[in-house]
Amino acid sequence: MFVFILTKEKSPRTIELCKEVNKVCRDAEVKIIDYNYHWETINATREVLILEERFTFNPSIFLSCYNAIRKEKEGTGVVVKEGDTIIMIGFNKVDFVQSMPKFIPFYRFLLLGLYTQLSEIIQWKEICSNQKEIMDIYSPFKQSIEKEDQHIYPIMKKQKQFITINKTIPILSIVICTYNNVEYLEWAIYSVLTQSFQDWELIIVNDGSTDKTTNLLKQYEKHPRIIVLENSRNMGKANSLTKALDYVSSDWLLELDADDWLAVDCLKEIAKNIANCSNDISLIYGNYIEWSERRRDKTLFYSTIIYGPKTFNLREYLEHPYPIAPRIYNVDHLKDIKGWKLEDISNARMFEDVFMLATLSRRSAFKYINAQLYHRRLRAKSITDQTNIPFATWKVWLLDYLSRGEK
Repeated sequence: MFVFILTKEKSPRTIELCKEVNKVCRDAEVKIIDYNYHWETINATREVLILEERFTFNPSIFLSCYNAIRKEKEGTGVVVKEGDTIIMIGFNKVDFVQSMPKFIPFYRFLLLGLYTQLSEIIQWKEICSNQKEIMDIYSPFKQSIEKEDQHIYPIMKKQKQFITINKTIPILSIVICTYNNVEYLEWAIYSVLTQSFQDWELIIVNDGSTDKTTNLLKQYEKHPRIIVLENSRNMGKANSLTKALDYVSSDWLLELDADDWLAVDCLKEIAKNIANCSNDISLIYGNYIEWSERRRDKTLFYSTIIYGPKTFNLREYLEHPYPIAPRIYNVDHLKDIKGWKLEDISNARMFEDVFMLATLSRRSAFKYINAQLYHRRLRAKSITDQTNIPFATWKVWLLDYLSRGEK
């Protein structure tokens, strides 16, 4: 039997857990793996048990799971649950290509994600842990955990939808522009694939990445709803968005940053509002949740909800700017202004979102949706933090540009 122990980092506790497993199951081949283990393929010629070090080890429950797996036929599995919490999963001689993201920012849900995706090919037998309280040694942040349960659990428990070729024009086009974001990108894509509303297309622009982004995107090349575009060199986000605009087939474009993700019902809520939009609406936006990233291990913690303005006033916004998200653009309005501006004092590499808001708000109306549609990651170090052009300096240029009539 193979036993995989999931851990954040190898520690004395992890070593001790290995010893406890071997005491109970002498023939087990124990392997310690971190939460970012690449689950691309498991070709299990023997039984497999996967557990987490963060839960207290219960030898009797482990043995129950072990014995149940050995009694089950091939293609079946055992899951140990306490309420909605999955403590351990096991299966018997299953060959599969794993479809989970390689980098899950919320490690607490990895087993749930594996269980959900494997449900496509495995029949599960449930075992209750019979523990009145599960000890989670990594859960001191009660508020963040409650928010994770509220906002992340719905994504992780949802299977990827069965996708067919869309023979009609999709309602929404999602565009992701990415540059060296391989460790974040797959989670963003996953949030699209698990949407409750499925009438969409996804356009991904790889903006000259030098990490493993190109390799990651190869798995989506034959996906019927995903278009992958490659820039031979880094062109910047404004250029990449304008390039994607030429490939958009729907009437609305949703901009999704490569390190952010969508709420599970985001597209469903947007589609409902689009149906009631007049032609003079150029932008729809809503509310979003911020998650703070810890620098040393990139763990995310709930921060706050950011509410979009009920009405958008450009002058007030420029005095106190903050990200508006999600941004869903009317494609006709984007094409009328020939997409994003490609020349400014930052060489079209900074504040492209603010520029577009300023341009469209002077020509047309915006619509606000009072719903939490989007999740924004506050990275420990982002591209915005690295800019050499302060916003105040750029704003002076913008106001001068607008005063000259947007020439």
